[in-house]
Amino acid sequence: MVRIKRASRFHTVLGNIFSLCAAHIGPQGNGPWWRHRWQLHHTDSAGYAETVLHCLHSMESHGHAAISVFHVMLRLASARAVAHAWAPVAERLLHCVINDLAMTKAAVERMRPTIVAQFFDASMVLHG
Repeated sequence: MVRIKRASRFHTVLGNIFSLCAAHIGPQGNGPWWRHRWQLHHTDSAGYAETVLHCLHSMESHGHAAISVFHVMLRLASARAVAHAWAPVAERLLHCVINDLAMTKAAVERMRPTIVAQFFDASMVLHG
């Protein structure tokens, strides 16, 4: 998760640098139109990155909670009765982890094309 946070911050910094460079170069041909597209794609990819971080945090929380439930189930003396009572809770938590993982994967898949589009848009702004 730390690497994703770092990459997200790096993406933000690169966006700021690109905006400064594009402003310094000034409008060229279709530059303003491509710059607007770039800004939209930059915002979209940043939003997807935020969704990824949120889902990963949620997945981590649900996973730790599931592990805690399993520890409770294993520690108590009447393991069969406790396991029967706590198994649905553990199962729900694991389903949450699976759902969080699916949402993370979907956000990453949606983020990829926006980053590629950003690169193409930036190229059009800088090279006209």
